[in-house]
This record gives sequence, C-alpha cells and structure tokens, in this order.
Amino acid sequence: MERVARITGVVGTLTWAGYNPAASINNYVVTRHQHQWALSATVVQVNKYNITQRPLVFTAPHQKGRWRWPVRRVRFPVGDYPPDVVPFVLTAELDPPDFHPEGPIYVVPVRTTRSRQTVVING
Repeated sequence: MERVARITGVVGTLTWAGYNPAASINNYVVTRHQHQWALSATVVQVNKYNITQRPLVFTAPHQKGRWRWPVRRVRFPVGDYPPDVVPFVLTAELDPPDFHPEGPIYVVPVRTTRSRQTVVING
C-alpha cells in the first residue's frame, strides 16, 4: 500500500512564464499519490489574464529555498475562468517538482586576453 505524501504551507505563488505573477496563495496542500501530484490552495489575489496562460509554475518557499512544480492543469470553482471575488479555492494537477537550482546556470571566469605588460609607444 502506497502512502500519500503531503506538504502543507501558508504562502505560495503561481507565476506564468517564470516571472509574471498569476496568483498569490495562502494555505496550500500539495499531495502525491501513485506518482500523481495535486494542489489545493486558497487564492487571495489573482491576475485573471496571467492565470489562464501557460506555462504556469507553483512555487512554495521553505527553509533552504523554494519548491517548484510545473502546473499541468488548473481547475477553478466554476467554469474555465477564475471567479470575480477572492478568496476562492483552486485545485490543480502538477508535474513532478523541478529540482534544478535557481539562479545563474553558467559561471564564466574573467580572463585577460593579452599579456599583462603595458606597451608604451613613444612617438
């Protein structure tokens, strides 16, 4: 019998294309059951255009950084669009968490391309 993994938290965000805010979240639960990830969250602020775009990412902070889950599908309380009044409960199907570190991918060391000697030409 497989156990259900559960992560609960207070603060989270949904972003579109990595940095466009789509929703601010208070009180969320992320569950994993039989390799399926799901989100249930209370939305307290929403950008109605951004939340209907793809790709969306759910981000939740923790002590050593942030967890990130790509969002596969969003379900609103009624219909395909967010309601006019907040707060409301949103549910979503998530892909497995993204374990890639955030920040610069490559570090390019600075190297000189010439000799360190300065050539002075007297004219």
